[in-house]
Amino acid sequence: MSSARSRGLLTALVGVPVGLVFLWLALRDADLEAVRRSLQEADAGLVALAIAAFGVVYAFQSARWRKIASTPGVRLARFYEMTVSGVAVNNVLPGRIGDLLRARWLGLAARMPAGRAFGTVILDRACDFAVLVCLLVVGIAAVASSEWLVRLAAGSLLVLGAFGVVLFFARTYIGRRERGRRGRGLVRRLVRDTVEVLAEPLGRRRPVVWLGLSLGAWATWAIAAGLVARSLGLDLSV
Repeated sequence: MSSARSRGLLTALVGVPVGLVFLWLALRDADLEAVRRSLQEADAGLVALAIAAFGVVYAFQSARWRKIASTPGVRLARFYEMTVSGVAVNNVLPGRIGDLLRARWLGLAARMPAGRAFGTVILDRACDFAVLVCLLVVGIAAVASSEWLVRLAAGSLLVLGAFGVVLFFARTYIGRRERGRRGRGLVRRLVRDTVEVLAEPLGRRRPVVWLGLSLGAWATWAIAAGLVARSLGLDLSV
């Protein structure tokens, strides 16, 4: 049996049962009868448009991650597959395990050190966080806000500022040490490679592109949510 066929058979034997387990985890607490009634009452055309919009969301996120990773040898379709798979894992398992798996998959696909792959995932998630914080701040200015929501926005801004400090110290740390040096232990190598990614100069254009793709992703997500609400007869204002 060829190597490709062997891998395909192994994927089917392992992937299908794992997929069924994940499906059970996602549905185990759902009221399937209520879901069925909601789907019957929903506008099927709007639901289809919403599903398509969510697909575009993942396309934006995949393109952003590919830009961050700078791995032209790995196709966008592969990044799309890894992004959707990571989201699926995060939806049913705790601890953001899907993001750790994304780093592992990228390391294998791009033959990249694990620490560098993990660094790209950190930057990828940071772009989402930055855009969501900005939208939260704008939203507070546009609607009546409770005290807890203001505290949430303030805390989010502090976290965003802390990440900026981390990037600054990462660059300072790398600048004081030789690039070629590597720690002897596995953990040290992982940390070193991750810090190197965070310390790389970003320039002006790269962050603008990343954040633009993030804004496109979340704007499309909002459109998809609006379509779902409209399909159920709920009107949501901007």
